[in-house]
Amino acid sequence: MATWWKNSTLPPKRVTVDAGREAQQNRADVEAELKTIIDHFAEHGADFREEMERRVYAKLIPETAAM
Repeated sequence: MATWWKNSTLPPKRVTVDAGREAQQNRADVEAELKTIIDHFAEHGADFREEMERRVYAKLIPETAAM
């Protein structure tokens, strides 16, 4: 059974001249709660849930390997 209608789409990442300055501003905006972390990921063309899963797995792998 096809499930093509369940796919989510995100706009492509914006093009910028000064990526370092914008990255610093994005971090400051999230820390100051001017923007949500979900908005931050969406601006970069990433899905919030996928990013959180990836970060959890990245943390669990070294912990599991150390056992």
